[in-house]
Amino acid sequence: TEPRDRALLWVLLHGLRAREVEALNLEDFDGQRVHVKEAKDDSVGQVPLLPEAIETLEVYLNFRRCWGEVVEPESPLFLSESNNSKGQRLSYWGIYKVVKDLAEIAGVKDSHPHRGRHTVATEMVVRGMDPLLARQITRHKSEKSFERYSKRALQKQAEAQFLATMGEGQRIWTKLKIN
Repeated sequence: TEPRDRALLWVLLHGLRAREVEALNLEDFDGQRVHVKEAKDDSVGQVPLLPEAIETLEVYLNFRRCWGEVVEPESPLFLSESNNSKGQRLSYWGIYKVVKDLAEIAGVKDSHPHRGRHTVATEMVVRGMDPLLARQITRHKSEKSFERYSKRALQKQAEAQFLATMGEGQRIWTKLKIN
């Protein structure tokens, strides 16, 4: 399952919800992005993929072709490999189990599929992406719900800008003669 699991993690790390990944078909991957057609609160849209994600998806799809699978546009993007549902669409709980199992192997505590969504939202804002554009990529309908994800990023940015602006604090406070 390594090719599938690597591709799955890369896609999740682009801010998709597990249910969105579960619903993806092969036709939803155009070689550059995934087209989310089924989403919470109708937050459908396109999500551009980093080159590493594209590469891992292509490796996984080639792996499936090499095993003789007939790959149709409406075929699920991710397939189950479990004994009970082998070859069927990887379910939400299958995605959850893959993430939990890999996190356990890596020694990562309290991991779940939605953690990638939290991480990417925070990371985009920390790296200076306009929050409105980051919200577009993660397809958050409301500013309030996105703020929940990016709050940590905004705090980090505020601290960095404070230190940059007030960097020579000792001199400033001495000039002001604050006692």
